[in-house]
Amino acid sequence: MSRTVEKESSGLYRIFHFIGSLFAIILSWTANHSIVWAILHCLFSWYYVVYYYFINGNVDPLRNFLHSFF
Repeated sequence: MSRTVEKESSGLYRIFHFIGSLFAIILSWTANHSIVWAILHCLFSWYYVVYYYFINGNVDPLRNFLHSFF
């Protein structure tokens, strides 16, 4: 039973980290237009997303990107 819970929580963590990395790449690219910065910010994942929000006060580039698909 505990191994099943570990696998499920590990999978959720990976998905959560992947989404954070994707958001970080989108925000970094719209702000800097640099692949190097986008890769660096991808490594920081949600930390960069939160930093971007506090520094800029909004995440409009991310919102605009998501609205273009939905």
